[in-house]
Amino acid sequence: MGQTENSIQSFDDLMELVGKNGTFQKRFNLIFNFALVVCISMANINIVIAMSVPDHWCKVPGQNLTNYTKEEWRRVNIPISEINGRTKTIYHKCSMYGYNVSNQDSKDLKYFSNITDCRYGWEYDKTWFQETIPSSENWVCSESLKVSNTFAVMRIADVLGTFICGQLGDVIGRKPIFVVSVLLVVIGNLVFTVTSTYYPLFLVAAFTAGFTSYTAYQAPLVIGMEISREKDKAYIAMLQNVGRTVGLCILPPFMWLIGHWKPFMVMSSLPCLLFFIPYRYIIESPRWLMSKGKSTKSLKAIKTIAKINGSTIPEDAAYILRSTPATKETTYGAMSLFSSWRMAKNTTCLVICWVVSFTTYLIMTLNISNVEGNPFLNFVYQGAIELPAIVLGRHFSDRIGRKLTNVGSFIATVLGCIPILFIVKGSSSEWILITCVVFLKFAIMLSYYVVGLQSVEMYPTCLRQTGIAVGGLSASALATLAPYVVHLGTSVDERYPYIIIAGLGALGSVCGLLLPETRHNSPDTLEEAKSFGKYKKSFEISVTSK
Repeated sequence: MGQTENSIQSFDDLMELVGKNGTFQKRFNLIFNFALVVCISMANINIVIAMSVPDHWCKVPGQNLTNYTKEEWRRVNIPISEINGRTKTIYHKCSMYGYNVSNQDSKDLKYFSNITDCRYGWEYDKTWFQETIPSSENWVCSESLKVSNTFAVMRIADVLGTFICGQLGDVIGRKPIFVVSVLLVVIGNLVFTVTSTYYPLFLVAAFTAGFTSYTAYQAPLVIGMEISREKDKAYIAMLQNVGRTVGLCILPPFMWLIGHWKPFMVMSSLPCLLFFIPYRYIIESPRWLMSKGKSTKSLKAIKTIAKINGSTIPEDAAYILRSTPATKETTYGAMSLFSSWRMAKNTTCLVICWVVSFTTYLIMTLNISNVEGNPFLNFVYQGAIELPAIVLGRHFSDRIGRKLTNVGSFIATVLGCIPILFIVKGSSSEWILITCVVFLKFAIMLSYYVVGLQSVEMYPTCLRQTGIAVGGLSASALATLAPYVVHLGTSVDERYPYIIIAGLGALGSVCGLLLPETRHNSPDTLEEAKSFGKYKKSFEISVTSK
């Protein structure tokens, strides 16, 4: 380990002796920062698939009284829509012709102008979905806002939960926030299945499920990094991002196989509870406990790690921990993130990078989701694109540093938008456009990964979860504009989303340049954070072959 009992004089020396890369850390990260993340990502995103609105049209009775086929019956009863000036075989979803064709004896497929609202309910295309929440409850047409309102409530809950639970994680500990976060996500999803017929309670379930959707990832990530080596932080962040992507790729085929939303919601949520079985691995961060002056509880957590790592704790370990009270600091929640000019600058730039990366990620996700074809496979393809970005993000972050990876990813985002602006409305081959979009999604995911890693490393132990929470809630709040950006592209000009993404990427690259390098160089205390980056050049780039 590089340390002997006689040379141990501080908390860090003791952690070196216990082991920062032992069996405990490896099992903790594989269980809670990979396997659990796979299940949590499924539990968080399953509502998006369950709320899918299948193609639908007005139900018109009487086909059985004629010799019309189903398609012919629809043609004579449902008007055809016109989108962006190009007539397509897409039928109106909320209107029908106001006559009864069942009295006709011929197959004269005329169109009539007397169009009315749906009188007899709706029929749904069951090519891909047997039953979703909107199709089972008829949340379409005049009731379609219920779908948007549900997601809005979940977004508001996410913002509030990230802010409240993020700060509580630095006040009462990472462990209780972790346990509560997982439980609320599961409870909210289960309540969904019994409240869809009563919308106010359904919104309560949406708020419950969304409240801790982010901190369910955040808490184990922070614990894992605080008990591991500095050089393992990029690996842990990569592990969690890969877990999230694997969950996103598993979920759509799962719904495709099941077909009905209720068993799908239950079966994709309950596995999260299995991770309470290895409860002895759910420890409080000993580093956080020391930052709060709780040396006895910190020693207890360290002993748990030592036992599984096969390490020996020196007899004077309690004395060593009690003699290091200087780590205890008084903080004032999010206000402490702006307690000095340099810390305020670092926080502001990092929050902007958070907003840019998450908003562009959401714009791309919503935009690609409109691609025609099998919706389940399209979802899988979107997730698969992220995997190489995560792996290369970890490699670049360790090899050339977080700062250069950050700036490079945002510049790549800008460059990826340029060819799309020229070909999206042109006659270029479809594969060229798809290639450019895939590269753009890759660049955006790369920025998303490295910004998350910088957020963990930029703040001291006493403010780490608060800092991450502020970045996350800011990104969530402003990303509510993403659907409107996508709508701008579909209703006005297809190039607008990419123009906005390019502008955001340019902003992110400037803010990334103003951030200090955090690789192997994180502040431990609030005082260190206040001057973090002060003695380094603003545009210094550190490159290493290790």
